[in-house]
Amino acid sequence: MNTAVINCKICSSGASFLTLLGDLSLYVCRKCGLTFIGNTFSSQELADYYDNQGTWYYDNVALNSHTKNTEAIRDLSRLPITSVLDVGCGDGSFLQQLRQLGIRKLCGLELSPVLARAAREKGLEVECKSIEHIDDNFELLTLLDVAEHVQYPSQFFSSCSRALKTKGFIYIHTPRRCFWDEVFIRLVMFAITKKLARVWLNSRLSMAHLQLWSDRALSRAIDKAGMRVLEYRKELELSWPLEKYVNHYLSAFSPAIRRAATVLIKVLIMPTMKNKAVVLAQKA
Repeated sequence: MNTAVINCKICSSGASFLTLLGDLSLYVCRKCGLTFIGNTFSSQELADYYDNQGTWYYDNVALNSHTKNTEAIRDLSRLPITSVLDVGCGDGSFLQQLRQLGIRKLCGLELSPVLARAAREKGLEVECKSIEHIDDNFELLTLLDVAEHVQYPSQFFSSCSRALKTKGFIYIHTPRRCFWDEVFIRLVMFAITKKLARVWLNSRLSMAHLQLWSDRALSRAIDKAGMRVLEYRKELELSWPLEKYVNHYLSAFSPAIRRAATVLIKVLIMPTMKNKAVVLAQKA
C-alpha cells in the first residue's frame, strides 16, 4: 500500500496518496482539500498533449461552450474594463464573443501552437506563451476552464496577479470538488467500491485536469496571490450529454447497466452535483 505524503500545491501541508488512476498518482490535502495529480510533467509534455487533441475538443463542446461564454459575458458586462487577456484561450471562441462588449484591447494566451494558430486564423491577437512571460498589464484576466490544467497553481495565480492592473479583475470558471467527489474519494479506500470510485475520479482528474479545487483551496490560492474574492458561485455544468459520459466511462459494462446508471445519475446525483466554481476576484 502506498503511504507517500507530498506537499500540497496550495497550502504546503502534507497531502496523502489516495489512489492510482492508470499511471497517475492521486493525492488529497487533508487541510485545504485540494485533490491533485502528483506526477510532474514538462511544459513540452503538456503542450504536446493538448496539440494531440487538436481542435476536436472545442468542436465537440461548442454548444456548451457557447452557453458558458454567454453567461460569462453577462457577468462581465457590468465591469468597467477596456482591456482583457483571455488566459488559455484555446481556439479563440470566447474572445470572439467578447467582441460584442466593445472592449478596445482583446488578447489571448494559448500554449498549444495548433490552437493558437486556429485562434489567429479568426483574426484574434493570440500569443503562444505562458502567463509568466507577459510584460503588459490588463484590467481583466479571464480563465475559463484553465485553473484545473496548470501544474503549479500557486505560481500561476501569482503571475496572473502581476499581469493585472491595480484593482483589476480576474474571472474564473473551474471544476470544484462537489458532494459526490467527496463520496467517491471516501469509497476509493474500500476494496468493494474501489473500481467504481476510480471510474468517477478518472472522469474528474487526469493529465488534462491536474487538480480538482476545493472551495477552500481556490479561495486560498487567490488570496495568496494578492487578490480578494468578490463573488463565488457553485453551479452544475456538463460538457457533454450525460449519456455520452456514461457510455465512455462505463464502456466495460453492458448496455442495460449503462442505461440504469444514466437513470440513477439523473435522479440521485445530478440534483446535488454543483461541480463548477465561478469566481470573480479583484487585485488589492
